[in-house]
Amino acid sequence: MTMKLLVAALLASVAAVAAGCGGSSAHAAVGASGDCAYIATFHGHTYSGVTIRVAPVPGRRLGAAQFPPCDDTGGSLPTEPRQHVPVAELPGVPSSVALVVLGQDHVLLVRDPHRLPDKIRRLVHPPA
Repeated sequence: MTMKLLVAALLASVAAVAAGCGGSSAHAAVGASGDCAYIATFHGHTYSGVTIRVAPVPGRRLGAAQFPPCDDTGGSLPTEPRQHVPVAELPGVPSSVALVVLGQDHVLLVRDPHRLPDKIRRLVHPPA
């Protein structure tokens, strides 16, 4: 019986790794399939992508966030160049906390995805 549990755990681990390696998008939002995490830098800070269900109304345009090259090939192939995406403020939320990715209604960039302000939580989990 212990061997069965060990095999089941091993198969679950392999399935999880395989699921994370699929897709063709270089940068996938949280919850989407892709090869790389949706992580960007803006003014020296690192932001993570959070999938939202309600499209935000962007505020003032702030510039461009940078996505690092996706190097998921083990160094065997050249990496893609750094990508720049336009970002704006989310009205009522400091840009040090979250950014709106212009042209992408399904994702926000946040500094701490585990501590979301109420305004962002309402975009992630809107009332029914």
